[in-house]
Amino acid sequence: MSQEYFQSMPVFEIPEDSTAAILRHTITSDGVADDLSSASGDKLFYATDEDGVAVVSAIASAFFTDGSDGKVQVQMSAATAVVTNGPRDLICEFEIQGFNGGNLVTKPFILRVTKRAKV
Repeated sequence: MSQEYFQSMPVFEIPEDSTAAILRHTITSDGVADDLSSASGDKLFYATDEDGVAVVSAIASAFFTDGSDGKVQVQMSAATAVVTNGPRDLICEFEIQGFNGGNLVTKPFILRVTKRAKV
């Protein structure tokens, strides 16, 4: 993938080995939060490395409130530790199933796993 493609993506940062962090993303259209409250299906999170190899596939996610504010989130846990097990950039997206008769997939964003200062 081109460097320009990566540079156009929003970047979220999380420290390596973080298994309790919550990654929250607001889904918008033309700068306005989308009302997702009518979505009737699963909310999922996907992460791939820069070569397109899946790191995690279909981690259960949830709305932050009821979806009317466009906010979806994923809770990192010991089960999803593979996401934060070392510094790197991951290409991620959320999928909201059952929205307006289909599936809404967010624009990709970069999850930058940063090195921790370990003592």
